[in-house]
Parts: sequence; structure tokens; C-alpha cells
Amino acid sequence: VEITTDKVDITAPTTTFTGNVQVSGNLGVTGNMESEGPLNISGPSVTHNGVNIGASHVHSGVQTGGGNTGVPH
Repeated sequence: VEITTDKVDITAPTTTFTGNVQVSGNLGVTGNMESEGPLNISGPSVTHNGVNIGASHVHSGVQTGGGNTGVPH
């Protein structure tokens, strides 16, 4: 089935998709998000509260050893 329209609203307590779901566009989530499997992110950046936590994320002033870094700023 192919549906072409300007907007679709679905109101239901639970909606279940069985199979793969492809989103070609932005995805906005209001509420919590869970994954029971791995979460793979291949985009150029990942941020949390405006702080880069992606592949290029580094902490300055840290020396190697058994200690932990502080929280991101």
C-alpha cells in the first residue's frame, strides 16, 4: 500500500510495526526512546545537551592511568 498525502495523524494507545521501518526525513520523538538491541549511529556528530559526545569528543587535561574523567561541560 502506498499513501501519498500532506499529513497523517494516528491516535492509539499502542502502535506496533513488525518488520523494518525506514524513515526518509527527520524523526522527532517526544517522550522516552528504548532499544533492546544495538544502536548504530553513522552520522557526523552526536550531541547530548549541546555537548559533542561523538567520535571527535575529547577531554583536555587528562593523564593516562586508572582515574576517571569528569562529566562533560
